[in-house]
Amino acid sequence: MQTLTRWLILAAGVVVLGGPAMASDAPAVPRGVSARVMTQLSGVKPPPGTRLVGGTRIAFSATVTYVAPEDKGTVMVIVQDQSGEPVTTPQPLPVSTRTGKVTFRVIIPVPEDATALTIFTPVMFKGRPSQGAIGHVSYPVVPGPAP
Repeated sequence: MQTLTRWLILAAGVVVLGGPAMASDAPAVPRGVSARVMTQLSGVKPPPGTRLVGGTRIAFSATVTYVAPEDKGTVMVIVQDQSGEPVTTPQPLPVSTRTGKVTFRVIIPVPEDATALTIFTPVMFKGRPSQGAIGHVSYPVVPGPAP
């Protein structure tokens, strides 16, 4: 979690740089989650739990449904290995409504020595992470073929 916090601080700097705008729709708020801030993932490819092969590249895509306290912010896409180390630079997805959906697709190099990867999708406002649910999916990583 400490590394995720470190990435959220780094991501705050990336938010200033901006990124592509995406379409927007109103989501349903899951029971037990504050309507103030939340994210959830759907349409995740490859499906969560799919075994990834170390030393390869994989295309991840998903739709992030969010509820936010402000009209302008960013959903971040953060990828970490089993130790919480970053695998890629955080990807910002700007949002301009309080509720909606953004879709992302990123190509991730799967580290040869990784045993797991996790993708997190926190919502950022005014350069800081908001309190609330953070969407995430995890994948086991198996060793690639010997050279």
